[in-house]
Amino acid sequence: MYQECQELKVKILDQSNQEILLEIKHSLDEMKELRQTINNLGMEHSKVTKSIIQLETSYSSLQTEHFTVTENLKDLQTSHGNLQISHSKLQTSYSILQTDHSTVTDKLKDLQTSTSSLQTSHSTLQTEHLNVMESLKDPIPWNIRGILYLISY
Repeated sequence: MYQECQELKVKILDQSNQEILLEIKHSLDEMKELRQTINNLGMEHSKVTKSIIQLETSYSSLQTEHFTVTENLKDLQTSHGNLQISHSKLQTSYSILQTDHSTVTDKLKDLQTSTSSLQTSHSTLQTEHLNVMESLKDPIPWNIRGILYLISY
């Protein structure tokens, strides 16, 4: 092939040879354009490859974040369920405490009534006791009683 090219370089040109040369020149121009296009495509391919790598990295990060968020959501749902159970238990305890408070309040009122009644009874008993004590008082003073005691023996 190289030898043919060398022969063509030295060969005398006729009309058909000139046309062939023009076609060769035109083909060379097309080849240059194709090489440039291939280079441009290679650069674009590199850019696209870099973009794909970035997208894959981003996708991987998003998958990791999605997994983490999903786990956090499960934890929150579990916590929410536990809080609902605790809330229900607290409501039940509150209701029981209200009932107990009402019962204790009623018993306190009964005790207050009973205390008042006992105080009245106590006061009455003290008065009666004073009356009994007054009636049991010795009509003879102590200093005279001693003399009467000595006289009677």
